[in-house]
Amino acid sequence: MVVKTKTAPTETALLIHTVLRHRGVRDRVRIIHVDANDKTQPPVIADVVKSIYDKAGIELITNQEITEIGDGEVVTKSGERYKYDVLALLEPNRAPSFIKEAGLGTDWFEVRSPTDLRSPKFDDVYGAGDAAKLPYPKNQEIAFESALFAANGILSDLGVDEKVNVQYAFVGWAYVGNVDGRLETNSVQFGFDYTQQPPKPMKDPEPKRDYTLQKDRWMQAYLSRLFSY
Repeated sequence: MVVKTKTAPTETALLIHTVLRHRGVRDRVRIIHVDANDKTQPPVIADVVKSIYDKAGIELITNQEITEIGDGEVVTKSGERYKYDVLALLEPNRAPSFIKEAGLGTDWFEVRSPTDLRSPKFDDVYGAGDAAKLPYPKNQEIAFESALFAANGILSDLGVDEKVNVQYAFVGWAYVGNVDGRLETNSVQFGFDYTQQPPKPMKDPEPKRDYTLQKDRWMQAYLSRLFSY
């Protein structure tokens, strides 16, 4: 898998369940989600996902980092082995290797602060998106908002007074498939407001079809804004 959003593992597992249930072969397949974290991500909806997993019969194994991939088998850091016929793997989310080689950080691009995305070493080098070392989740909304903060910094460097209005706060949605196998994906809504300390999380524990439609509309508007199509 090339998608690295926090919700990708649960979205993938539940999509597989939905399609197999729809085709009437779910009872012939074992779905196992092995996660290096102590719970599914983001943590704010972990309890909701666990409840859906229980209904869908998806096995969840946490605190197990996969360190070896063999022929039909994966091995975790603790030595546990899990066999597979089909493997969907989400790679660790890290910055490209040249960041470390250039002295801009280790696993992440070091920044001065969440709102000042300049390198501590260079005034004219900015880091944004998933590559930046920020105290927030790695997701599309935070990546986009960090890019806007970086843009404001560049505008200031160029002597432009106009700034983009931006803050670290968002409402997002996680696809959770359809436990009954209907090809009508439900979603769970959640969000964070990082302008408050401690950050204020929110969620609706009830999966809804309408949230999927909201997410789809938001995605189309986002892509249109990025690529002007």
